[in-house]
Amino acid sequence: MRIFVYNCNTYIGKALVKELRKDERGYNRIFGCQTAAGGAPPTVKRLSTRDDPKKAKKMEEAIRSCSVVVLDLFNCTL
Repeated sequence: MRIFVYNCNTYIGKALVKELRKDERGYNRIFGCQTAAGGAPPTVKRLSTRDDPKKAKKMEEAIRSCSVVVLDLFNCTL
């Protein structure tokens, strides 16, 4: 399964990536975006950003291709 985790480099995001990576059927593919500070977990396949319009388009495509989208609203900005 393909899963997108918004802000995957925060504490909550890293915990979600760790828990969602392994499933009873095997490993899930994790995609995500990160805040400006910090690094993402190495298991995240593709990092997206919305700062650049071209990269924002790729982020939209990644979100649409995923079965599950997880938003960390605690660390989210408007």
